[in-house]
Amino acid sequence: MLKTVGHILMKTRGWTIVGEELVQHRRCIVIAAPHTSNWDFFYTIAGFDALQLPVRFTIKHTWMKFPFNLLLGPAGGIAIDRRPRNEGETRASMVDAMATLFDDHLGDLALVITPEGTRSLST
Repeated sequence: MLKTVGHILMKTRGWTIVGEELVQHRRCIVIAAPHTSNWDFFYTIAGFDALQLPVRFTIKHTWMKFPFNLLLGPAGGIAIDRRPRNEGETRASMVDAMATLFDDHLGDLALVITPEGTRSLST
């Protein structure tokens, strides 16, 4: 496998890259877990780079406005707006929103999902 910047970063931080079989799946969902730190985002980006997958991630639509869109868009961010389009309609579920993303992006789409939870110590 080609040594990418992400691969080198992960190796120097003591991580082992696994999942090379994902490279053949250009339309997939990848779970990034455990989500225990805000640094997870950078390690996830590096992991996708190491596996040579085109990273995409969902983010609340309000974060994809200026100036954040200048960083998040090129990093792979896709805005999710689950508000009803018309008055009286129900709010779309996250599963429906993700399915719509795959319908709208007919090419490669390797979408990373970080499970909801807390990054704080809990008992």
